[in-house]
Amino acid sequence: MEHHIKQVKNVFYITLFAGCYFVLAFAGVFQHADSKLVGGLFELFTIPLLLFLVFALLYSFYLLVIKHSKPRLYLLTSLIVSFAIIVTMFFVP
Repeated sequence: MEHHIKQVKNVFYITLFAGCYFVLAFAGVFQHADSKLVGGLFELFTIPLLLFLVFALLYSFYLLVIKHSKPRLYLLTSLIVSFAIIVTMFFVP
């Protein structure tokens, strides 16, 4: 049980980091990077973080709906943040 709670917390923290990263990216903070190297590093972070958000969405949904885990704040926040960022990806040019 301890391993499960630690895993949920890790998903929560990485989801928060990814959410902050994408909020900054949507706000245009990273557009001022004139270097090709820095732009490439941002792209290297973007794709894995987006894939992780899809994983976090599915994992949180699985634990809350299929496994009927207690709706802990960690799971609900991971579910909401990942869903919001993924949906926002379709609307931000």
